[in-house]
This record gives sequence, C-alpha cells and structure tokens, in this order.
Amino acid sequence: MKVLGISGSPRREAISGTYKLVKTVAENTGHEYEIISLRGKKFQAAKLAFDAPKTIYAQ
Repeated sequence: MKVLGISGSPRREAISGTYKLVKTVAENTGHEYEIISLRGKKFQAAKLAFDAPKTIYAQ
C-alpha cells in the first residue's frame, strides 16, 4: 500500500507545520508514502463546469 499525503500550506516545507504534520503521519503509517505540496501551485475552476448550459433534463 502506498499512502499519499497532501500539504496545502503556502509556506516552505522547512518551516511549514502542516507539511511536518503530514510527513509525520505518513511516516508513522508504516507504509511507503509520497507527499505532495500544493505550495506555489495555481488553481482555476474548470471552464466547462461554469460554461455548461443550465438546462435540466426531465422525462
């Protein structure tokens, strides 16, 4: 089993309490793990979700 840890902190990994907590929890699972930091990533809403017609289909 592989565990995925996700840190959403905007701080660098070296000073982020959130990142350290996620890492500690992942390490203590006893399984292989990978940690992904969302720091510096940009997110946008999906265009299709908001551009889709607001039609309700009923039969």
